[in-house]
Amino acid sequence: MAKRKRVGRPPKPAEERRRSHFTFRTTDKLREQLRDAAAVSGRSISEEIEIRLLQSFRDDYIAEVAANAAIRLYEEREVAKYAFPTKGESK
Repeated sequence: MAKRKRVGRPPKPAEERRRSHFTFRTTDKLREQLRDAAAVSGRSISEEIEIRLLQSFRDDYIAEVAANAAIRLYEEREVAKYAFPTKGESK
């Protein structure tokens, strides 16, 4: 059997591509929400998905940095409590 000819322009080599294709399934409700959000923001659905995914990764990073800062602050306060006791407290 002969190989079917591909329709459309040939794909660019990987080093020349700016974007990769990513296909996924979703509910009709989520698709509608994405379509509405994209319309409001003036973006395509693909751009809306990409921006929202990037924001979620950014938010995860910010949450991790904040949690680590809170842990460091707590640890520093605990050390300071013993290193510099207030009146009436002993080391």
